[in-house]
Amino acid sequence: MNSSLGHQARLATFYYSLKLFLSISLEIKLHTQLSVQEFYEFFNDSNLF
Repeated sequence: MNSSLGHQARLATFYYSLKLFLSISLEIKLHTQLSVQEFYEFFNDSNLF
């Protein structure tokens, strides 16, 4: 019983940390895509070439 409970706790901790990591990486990915898009729009609007 005790070992099963410990296993569930470890599994829940792993799941939570994985979910947290995925949400953070998704946020970073979205932010990076937005920054790249803004950079390209600025680059196209400036007409350097």
